[in-house]
Amino acid sequence: LQAAEMQGIRLNVDDDILSVRLPALLLKKTRTEGFKFLQPAIHAALKQYAEQQNLPHFCECTICIEHIYDRCLPIKAVRDYDNLELKAVIDVIATFCLTDDTGALCDSFQTTRFGYSSSTVITVMPKNCFSAWLSTPKLAENRPPLFPKNT
Repeated sequence: LQAAEMQGIRLNVDDDILSVRLPALLLKKTRTEGFKFLQPAIHAALKQYAEQQNLPHFCECTICIEHIYDRCLPIKAVRDYDNLELKAVIDVIATFCLTDDTGALCDSFQTTRFGYSSSTVITVMPKNCFSAWLSTPKLAENRPPLFPKNT
Protein backbone atom coordinates (compact mmCIF):
# COMPACT_ATOMS: atom_id res chain seq x y z
CA LEU A 1 0.00 0.00 0.00
CA GLN A 2 2.85 2.37 0.75
CA ALA A 3 4.23 1.58 -2.69
CA ALA A 4 0.89 2.55 -4.25
CA GLU A 5 0.92 5.86 -2.40
CA MET A 6 4.57 6.56 -3.21
CA GLN A 7 4.06 5.68 -6.87
CA GLY A 8 1.09 8.01 -7.06
CA ILE A 9 -1.57 5.45 -7.96
CA ARG A 10 -4.94 7.17 -7.60
CA LEU A 11 -8.43 5.67 -7.55
CA ASN A 12 -11.69 7.49 -7.97
CA VAL A 13 -15.30 6.33 -8.13
CA ASP A 14 -17.88 8.78 -9.39
CA ASP A 15 -21.40 7.76 -10.45
CA ASP A 16 -20.41 4.07 -10.59
CA ILE A 17 -17.47 4.83 -12.86
CA LEU A 18 -14.08 3.64 -11.61
CA SER A 19 -10.90 5.47 -12.65
CA VAL A 20 -7.43 4.18 -11.90
CA ARG A 21 -4.61 6.63 -12.57
CA LEU A 22 -1.09 5.30 -12.95
CA PRO A 23 1.54 8.04 -12.93
CA ALA A 24 3.45 6.49 -15.81
CA LEU A 25 2.91 5.00 -19.21
CA LEU A 26 2.37 1.27 -19.35
CA LEU A 27 5.50 -0.70 -20.02
CA LYS A 28 6.22 -2.59 -23.20
CA LYS A 29 5.17 -6.24 -23.10
CA THR A 30 8.78 -7.27 -23.59
CA ARG A 31 9.63 -5.62 -20.25
CA THR A 32 7.10 -7.41 -18.03
CA GLU A 33 9.69 -7.86 -15.31
CA GLY A 34 9.44 -4.09 -14.81
CA PHE A 35 5.69 -4.36 -14.31
CA LYS A 36 6.03 -6.69 -11.34
CA PHE A 37 6.63 -3.77 -8.98
CA LEU A 38 3.44 -2.04 -10.10
CA GLN A 39 1.00 -4.96 -10.02
CA PRO A 40 1.03 -5.49 -6.21
CA ALA A 41 0.71 -1.74 -5.66
CA ILE A 42 -2.42 -1.55 -7.84
CA HIS A 43 -3.82 -4.59 -6.04
CA ALA A 44 -3.17 -3.01 -2.61
CA ALA A 45 -4.76 0.30 -3.64
CA LEU A 46 -7.90 -1.44 -4.95
CA LYS A 47 -8.11 -3.64 -1.85
CA GLN A 48 -7.85 -0.68 0.50
CA TYR A 49 -10.45 1.28 -1.46
CA ALA A 50 -12.80 -1.71 -1.45
CA GLU A 51 -12.42 -2.04 2.33
CA GLN A 52 -13.15 1.65 2.94
CA GLN A 53 -15.76 2.31 0.27
CA ASN A 54 -17.78 0.29 -2.19
CA LEU A 55 -16.20 -0.38 -5.52
CA PRO A 56 -18.75 -0.72 -8.30
CA HIS A 57 -19.21 -4.20 -9.72
CA PHE A 58 -19.63 -4.56 -13.46
CA CYS A 59 -21.31 -7.45 -15.28
CA GLU A 60 -21.07 -5.70 -18.64
CA CYS A 61 -18.78 -2.72 -19.03
CA THR A 62 -16.54 -0.62 -21.20
CA ILE A 63 -12.88 -0.34 -20.23
CA CYS A 64 -11.26 2.86 -21.48
CA ILE A 65 -7.50 3.26 -21.45
CA GLU A 66 -6.03 6.72 -21.90
CA HIS A 67 -2.33 6.79 -22.68
CA ILE A 68 -1.31 10.33 -21.81
CA TYR A 69 2.12 11.32 -23.07
CA ASP A 70 4.08 14.29 -21.79
CA ARG A 71 3.60 16.95 -24.44
CA CYS A 72 7.37 17.58 -24.44
CA LEU A 73 8.03 14.09 -25.81
CA PRO A 74 8.53 13.66 -29.56
CA ILE A 75 5.69 12.05 -31.51
CA LYS A 76 7.89 8.98 -32.12
CA ALA A 77 7.67 8.26 -28.37
CA VAL A 78 4.04 7.15 -28.86
CA ARG A 79 3.96 3.35 -28.89
CA ASP A 80 1.62 0.89 -30.54
CA TYR A 81 -1.25 -0.16 -28.27
CA ASP A 82 -0.60 -3.85 -28.82
CA ASN A 83 2.95 -3.47 -27.51
CA LEU A 84 1.85 -2.30 -24.06
CA GLU A 85 1.47 -4.39 -20.91
CA LEU A 86 -2.26 -3.90 -20.40
CA LYS A 87 -3.52 -7.39 -19.64
CA ALA A 88 -1.92 -7.60 -16.21
CA VAL A 89 -3.48 -4.29 -15.14
CA ILE A 90 -6.93 -5.32 -16.38
CA ASP A 91 -6.58 -8.67 -14.58
CA VAL A 92 -5.94 -6.89 -11.26
CA ILE A 93 -8.92 -4.57 -11.76
CA ALA A 94 -11.10 -7.53 -12.82
CA THR A 95 -10.37 -9.28 -9.54
CA PHE A 96 -12.12 -6.49 -7.66
CA CYS A 97 -14.94 -5.27 -9.86
CA LEU A 98 -15.61 -7.30 -13.01
CA THR A 99 -17.69 -10.43 -13.35
CA ASP A 100 -15.28 -11.45 -16.10
CA ASP A 101 -13.05 -9.58 -18.53
CA THR A 102 -14.16 -11.64 -21.53
CA GLY A 103 -14.91 -9.80 -24.73
CA ALA A 104 -18.49 -11.07 -24.46
CA LEU A 105 -19.01 -8.79 -21.43
CA CYS A 106 -16.40 -6.04 -21.78
CA ASP A 107 -15.84 -3.59 -24.58
CA SER A 108 -12.52 -1.79 -24.70
CA PHE A 109 -11.37 1.56 -25.99
CA GLN A 110 -7.86 3.01 -26.13
CA THR A 111 -6.81 6.53 -26.93
CA THR A 112 -3.64 8.57 -26.87
CA ARG A 113 -3.42 12.22 -25.96
CA PHE A 114 -0.86 14.67 -24.68
CA GLY A 115 -0.70 16.41 -21.31
CA TYR A 116 1.69 17.99 -18.84
CA SER A 117 3.09 14.63 -17.73
CA SER A 118 2.94 11.03 -18.84
CA SER A 119 0.37 8.76 -17.19
CA THR A 120 -2.13 6.02 -17.88
CA VAL A 121 -5.77 6.31 -16.85
CA ILE A 122 -7.99 3.24 -16.91
CA THR A 123 -11.69 3.94 -16.57
CA VAL A 124 -14.29 1.20 -16.15
CA MET A 125 -17.95 2.06 -16.64
CA PRO A 126 -21.32 0.59 -17.55
CA LYS A 127 -21.60 0.27 -21.33
CA ASN A 128 -24.41 2.82 -21.48
CA CYS A 129 -22.08 5.50 -20.00
CA PHE A 130 -19.39 5.25 -22.67
CA SER A 131 -20.90 7.68 -25.17
CA ALA A 132 -21.23 10.43 -22.55
CA TRP A 133 -17.73 9.72 -21.23
CA LEU A 134 -16.28 9.91 -24.72
CA SER A 135 -17.93 13.26 -25.45
CA THR A 136 -16.78 14.80 -22.14
CA PRO A 137 -13.65 16.95 -22.54
CA LYS A 138 -10.64 15.47 -20.78
CA LEU A 139 -8.92 18.01 -18.55
CA ALA A 140 -5.40 16.57 -18.28
CA GLU A 141 -4.22 18.87 -21.05
CA ASN A 142 -5.32 21.95 -19.12
CA ARG A 143 -3.97 21.29 -15.66
CA PRO A 144 -0.45 21.66 -14.32
CA PRO A 145 1.53 18.54 -13.51
CA LEU A 146 0.54 16.68 -10.38
CA PHE A 147 4.20 16.30 -9.43
CA PRO A 148 6.93 18.78 -10.34
CA LYS A 149 9.36 17.23 -12.82
CA ASN A 150 12.38 17.85 -10.58
CA THR A 151 11.13 15.86 -7.58
